[in-house]
Amino acid sequence: MSATSSAPSLTNSIFDPILAQKQPLATKFLTSAILKRRLAHAYLFSGRSPAANLELTVQLAAYLNCTERQPISLDQEELVEGQLSCALRHGGKELASVLPLFCQNCRWILTDTHPQALIKLDSEGSKSGKIAVEKTRLLTDELGKESQFIRVIYVPDAHQEVLHRPAANAILKTIEDPRSAVVFMLFAVRAEEVLPTIVSRCQVIPTRSENADTVAFSLTAPSSSPNLSAKPSAKKWQRGMESQDDQENIIAIKSIASKLADLHKRQAAVTFLEITKELQTLGANDAPYEWMLDALIEEETGRLSFRAISNFKVSKYLEKLIKLEEETKLQIEHYVSPKAAIESFCLSWYQLKNEFGYW
Repeated sequence: MSATSSAPSLTNSIFDPILAQKQPLATKFLTSAILKRRLAHAYLFSGRSPAANLELTVQLAAYLNCTERQPISLDQEELVEGQLSCALRHGGKELASVLPLFCQNCRWILTDTHPQALIKLDSEGSKSGKIAVEKTRLLTDELGKESQFIRVIYVPDAHQEVLHRPAANAILKTIEDPRSAVVFMLFAVRAEEVLPTIVSRCQVIPTRSENADTVAFSLTAPSSSPNLSAKPSAKKWQRGMESQDDQENIIAIKSIASKLADLHKRQAAVTFLEITKELQTLGANDAPYEWMLDALIEEETGRLSFRAISNFKVSKYLEKLIKLEEETKLQIEHYVSPKAAIESFCLSWYQLKNEFGYW
């Protein structure tokens, strides 16, 4: 597993800033769970982003097992630099030059040589393309033993065709109630394609799909990387907006996000109609549609990410919302009228809120 990062920016996340930008909900969700001491035994991430899936797992394993980071106090709500894994604290340089600065655990995890802290469960070596039952039984036996490490189990493909019923049955009890410190990280394109017995034992978190696997947790900061440390408190969609028009667009999006946050069911239909017209006007004035959608979804996921820790319905709502955003972007990319695409997006979002009741 390769390592990676630009110089860390304090964005209240245990994850690399580039990954936190690309997967805001998943990184906020896990960071919140750690700060609130509510990290679950098992997570199921839905979406198409294999590279980000691996990076989420590697960085979580490094954080949980880092021996150089400071502990988090009970009443703490914000992270400080010393509480990041040593891998993130030493970001911005070539991996080989900073490896000696890492604690032993981070060094092993980032070079994929840790004997226990990061374990991959996949179908490698199986002619059928399924995870072998014997493999899950051996893993269950191993996880039943005491360990000085917090073991993170990486299941890159949890679809029922791969993690099939016999293999799943061999590990169900361990996923539900492991006898040692364990976190399962399972991944699938859609939660519906995973066995219900597995889904019911996991907290489901949607991830944003990517057209290309461009996420890389590396300690070398590319020259083209944004200067994240320049405005550590700024949201992704606010960075790099310098012109007067840009600033006006930001103010307009903040106003729309505020309306969504204060939405009441009785006025929701009228409010969404107003928001549709405002977004269409911004687009007609050359505000990028992708930027507007990212901004609104980032605001909504940030607002609800903590609630999603203990409420499956919130995760499901956010999963559908992210999917709706991706479909809208795809429509615009394939020359569907942006005005029509935005109208459809807002109508579908209104219907989603109606369905789940998140006003």
